Amino acid sequence: MILQHWKWIDANKGKKDLDGKNLTPKFILVQCFDENKNPIVERFKRVIVGSGHNRGKKALFIREDLFEKIDKIILGGIDDYSAINGYPYYKKGYAKWNSYYGLTSTDSKPVKYVPNIVVIKDFKRDVEDTFDTVIQTKKLNPNWKSGNDEKDKYIKEYSVKNNDKRLYNPDGGGIMPFDGAGLVSVECAKKWAEELDIRNKYEKRYIPAAFQIRVIPGIKGNLYTFDIKPFAKENGWVITDIKGRKHDLRKESVDIILTVSQTKFISLFDNDIEKWRTVFDEPVIFYKKDENGEDTKEIECSYKRTFNISEYSEDVCDIKKRMLTAYQHLLTVNFENTEIETFSRNTVDMMKEISCDVNEFLKFRSCTADGEEHNKMEWIRIPPYYRAVYYASDINKPIIFADDYFKRKVKEDIKGIISRVLSGKLYITGNYQVLTPDIYALAQYAFGKKVTGLLQSEEIYSYWWIYQNEKFSKEEKDKDEFACDKLALIRNPHIYMESRTATMVSDKDKKRYSLIKKWFKYQKTGIVTDS
Repeated sequence: MILQHWKWIDANKGKKDLDGKNLTPKFILVQCFDENKNPIVERFKRVIVGSGHNRGKKALFIREDLFEKIDKIILGGIDDYSAINGYPYYKKGYAKWNSYYGLTSTDSKPVKYVPNIVVIKDFKRDVEDTFDTVIQTKKLNPNWKSGNDEKDKYIKEYSVKNNDKRLYNPDGGGIMPFDGAGLVSVECAKKWAEELDIRNKYEKRYIPAAFQIRVIPGIKGNLYTFDIKPFAKENGWVITDIKGRKHDLRKESVDIILTVSQTKFISLFDNDIEKWRTVFDEPVIFYKKDENGEDTKEIECSYKRTFNISEYSEDVCDIKKRMLTAYQHLLTVNFENTEIETFSRNTVDMMKEISCDVNEFLKFRSCTADGEEHNKMEWIRIPPYYRAVYYASDINKPIIFADDYFKRKVKEDIKGIISRVLSGKLYITGNYQVLTPDIYALAQYAFGKKVTGLLQSEEIYSYWWIYQNEKFSKEEKDKDEFACDKLALIRNPHIYMESRTATMVSDKDKKRYSLIKKWFKYQKTGIVTDS
């Protein structure tokens, strides 16, 4: 195989770059020959360059003779329906289109059980808030003359209107609190959990609070485990889909409820998920070609599309109490000096402990009895020399740590930790959990009820944090005392100023709290926010 860049090399022989160095290609040339020493030349086409590929300076290419087959599989019927409807599927923009192609490179597992799906419209609502609004005005440049560059004709001026209280209504449609979110029935979640053999660190089965799905073409997002059928029983049984069709859950089974935001190309299928399902279920058949390049009746190969799960929520016992923040978090939150000292204390103390105490270093590297017994996969990932010192007696541990090779490895680890800390990544009390919308409100919307939700403004529900509070209260022998009643929430990956402080729901309102415990029963992990 050869990547053909000879023309580039020939055209740039002897040329220099900006630093005066010889201009050389930033790729490796590989030359292969057949048994007669003739060069083997293969032509490739680019398929995907996603954001993850760009960061790693990678791209996915495929042999030219296979491209048509792969493209047909990935398109998933979009090309056929686009031709029928006269709708150019590039209308969504090339960058978006490229990201949808990128779905096929997501690490995921197929499930045999393909759910029965209902797609509903996206729920939108206006939000009133107070803003500092930047206002742009422009006026004619007095120095501009006819014939000058048009871009200099006007001078732009900016002013700020402070405390501007108004509706936040982007594009006239309001915000979408359930953007990318859907519901999966408990029965379907159980089937997937069993099929994927989902277990916690104690090797016990559990039902994840949420599943992240990837399905060709362009179906993606999170599904949150919810008692759909019991809710239907209490709320009239009927869901109206985007086509206006009624689905009575007494007569038909509905496994998942998707929003339009999760089905990127549903408009090409006339907003009909059944048409999509027909294409999805049919194998893609490729026939052998005759001498004229026409299809014969002989099948060359076929492909069956799959419904894939790329991620699912941890069990409640697998959530850690400490986390390493991203560096962006510190850059976008304002702190007082005393606050900086407070939230960095854990990191400073930890650095002292792992630098001076053998057992603390091993604990930091997850070399613990709990890790050995329950986290088999994590245990295997720990370097064998650390596992060896874990098994050593307390008398021999300092001796092993004094070994030159071992000291070098520990020094490298601690140096890496220091580097991360100095870049702004701190170890704090907290953890990463899935952001969850008020799925009760989503169910209300799906069944045509008034959307009220169970959480009030600036309020959250987190089973894990409530359990920590209850545990703290019992230790303090004071059931009314909480370890914390508010959480600082920061999005990761972080973009800009995405932090807020929210109050955890309490059991003071007995009626509402009982409903929360009932309908968020399977949200053992994740932080449910108001919608």
